[in-house]
Amino acid sequence: MEHKVRVSLCACLLVASGILFGNARSTSAQVPARSPGPSAKLSPFGTKSHVVESFVQPPLSFEANHGQTDPGVRFLARGQGYTLFLTRRAEAILSLAKQPTTKADAPQREAEVIRMSLAGAAIHAAAAGVNALPGKANYFIGNDPKNWRTNVPVFEKAKYRGVYPGVDLVYYGNQGQLEYDFIVAPGADPRSVALNFAGVKKLSIDVQGALVLQMKEGDLRLAKPLIYQEINGERREISGGYVLKNAHEVSFQIPTYDPTKSLVIDPTLSYSTYLGGTGFDSANSLAVDATGDAYVTGWTSSVDFPATPGAFQTAAPPSSGGQYAFVTKLNAAGSGLVYSTYLGGNQGDVGYGIRVDAAGNAYVTGNTSSTNFPVTPGAFQEVKRAPGVVSNVFVTKLNADGSALVYSTYLGGSSRDIGQSIALDTAGNAYVAGWTFSTDFPTTLGAFQPINRASVNATTNAFLTELNAQGAALLYSTYLGGSGGPGNGPEGDTASSIAVDAQGNAYVTGRTCSVDFPITPLAFQMFFQGSRSSPTSVCSGNAFMSKLNPVLVGPASLVYSTYLGGSGGVSFGVAPEGDAAYGIAVDTQQNAYVTGQTCSSNFPVTPLAFQVVYGGVCDAFVTKLNPSGPSLAGLVYSTFLGGSTVERGAGIDVDSAGNAYIAGYTLSTNFPTTPDAFQTTTPGNSLNAFVTVLNPSGSAPLVYSTYLGGSTPNFFASSNGRSIAVDMAGQAYVTGYSYAADFPTTPGAFQTASPNVSPNVYHSFVAKFSGFPTQ
Repeated sequence: MEHKVRVSLCACLLVASGILFGNARSTSAQVPARSPGPSAKLSPFGTKSHVVESFVQPPLSFEANHGQTDPGVRFLARGQGYTLFLTRRAEAILSLAKQPTTKADAPQREAEVIRMSLAGAAIHAAAAGVNALPGKANYFIGNDPKNWRTNVPVFEKAKYRGVYPGVDLVYYGNQGQLEYDFIVAPGADPRSVALNFAGVKKLSIDVQGALVLQMKEGDLRLAKPLIYQEINGERREISGGYVLKNAHEVSFQIPTYDPTKSLVIDPTLSYSTYLGGTGFDSANSLAVDATGDAYVTGWTSSVDFPATPGAFQTAAPPSSGGQYAFVTKLNAAGSGLVYSTYLGGNQGDVGYGIRVDAAGNAYVTGNTSSTNFPVTPGAFQEVKRAPGVVSNVFVTKLNADGSALVYSTYLGGSSRDIGQSIALDTAGNAYVAGWTFSTDFPTTLGAFQPINRASVNATTNAFLTELNAQGAALLYSTYLGGSGGPGNGPEGDTASSIAVDAQGNAYVTGRTCSVDFPITPLAFQMFFQGSRSSPTSVCSGNAFMSKLNPVLVGPASLVYSTYLGGSGGVSFGVAPEGDAAYGIAVDTQQNAYVTGQTCSSNFPVTPLAFQVVYGGVCDAFVTKLNPSGPSLAGLVYSTFLGGSTVERGAGIDVDSAGNAYIAGYTLSTNFPTTPDAFQTTTPGNSLNAFVTVLNPSGSAPLVYSTYLGGSTPNFFASSNGRSIAVDMAGQAYVTGYSYAADFPTTPGAFQTASPNVSPNVYHSFVAKFSGFPTQ
């Protein structure tokens, strides 16, 4: 029996000019004039390049060369701004087009030709296309049929046999990205593989293990490869990475491994960008559409926040609040804005939640103190009901190009109301969750709870509201909470996040200080475990998770509701007291995934969970609940996630396989990371964001976990992960804010430098991770 070692070499390819390597056409089409051959000027290319094009675009494919280009080329692929050539010697040559600048006084960026060759490889390895695709490429150039090329076959893969003794090389596209594998037969040595980069000014390996290629127009960064083997169903990490052999050549350091098992070398970060102006900017929520475009909302004090021509509100509105909501759509490459708009009026406005429908319309919720917040005629509530600068909720639907409002409405009563999160059903109805002080918050006939039960203590209840697809009427609206407790601020019940399943059930999570919060029979946790040291002290609360069916009436609409927490006490300033949930997601089986923060050493965890021991001070937690399961059976898994100081889980999403993706922040220097992490150690002695992926069982080992941040002199002020979304390809998009002037960004990203490097000013960030080794 033959055994093979599969060496999959992968790195993020981000060109400083902003040109990103992407998808080739795989259907019959006319193409431009003859492309330059491989004899052009040499420059670096990359290993199994991971580019950041959309996974739903036409797959990267390989045309056989039937005379449409230089005879030294065996296969070629085309995309916007580039042509890729695979030569007879298995070299990969990337020709990048000359790029015009957007500034009149700036020089035009020159074209680049980037070449990667295999040092010491066979000169004439046998090459063949693998898996013919149904489309053909046609070239009708000029008026002489002798120069036309028709029915050119297109392949899914291009394979070179025997590039080294016992080593084959396969190029292929994966979700619109170029990748390639070295397949090593038993007895062959993967360490014989060496890559030569001609034309580079300098090769170096940075502190994170990435290979940096200095080019004429900027740097090319190839992320540190992850090396692991799958043995008996478990992933075993193997240390290793790039090794410089000389000024232009690199190989791979691969320690002892099992030659009968697959050996995989893989990357992580696809793009990362700042998003802001010279003032303060905070991204609070993110969504992603089917093409990989990211939609972000939050708030900004920047009058020079990047807004795009033609957007709904291109300039900061005159405001005494100095705080404006924004909505930004970032393209799939992270290199530019599709649109970006302010959203606000004459007082303070904040965007807290965003979702996007299949047509690309963005739905946003938050709070506004503005009396002239933009609302549309016929909207459910056209007038702000709260007095002065006291806020009401807003719910806004922007059209697909961000140029106009489909609908926009206030939502609230005569006191303070906050919209924290939004979700959509398949009919385009918007579900909003948040919290309210108002005793006259709008509710519907047949609501589960028509009154604010916490008004006796002048505090808050959560709310759930469903708006129809036109934003003109309420389909369902209810308070959700108990009697709360006296205190200065929201010491009652607050909803932080909402998710909706395919049947239209709403899953709401947040924090409660009520001993009489509505709980259903046989819920996982029937009783409040939090406490107060005195009747007027700060509450040590519990999290909650409630499932409601808006179609049902009255008490029947509360399908499931449970406390979730321990008896933890007050923490030291940066964290809320006790336990609180901040993010929720739901899978196709109607399991709810909740993340948040616990300051309780006795927070409920399951025996085989990833981390059963409390890390200290306050940890993040991740809990999977089955609302159909009675009592203890409803807890599928639950785990701490943290080091020895403070963590918070702020956002969560789940993929089709049940892997849970969590974003948040950590102050710990021993937060659990994986060997393939983008940042395995904290980049500064302060708060940093984290991105963690848990496997479907919530057990060890972690699929992936990394710090994400920079350095700052402010102990409690660095980088904060606020929201995460996962596309159908398992790529994760993360947003939040950072004080760090050296927050990691990628070449070619929209905004690679901090708009204001003051350590006392923070800006939004958006980052995309791909290549997770999920199960």
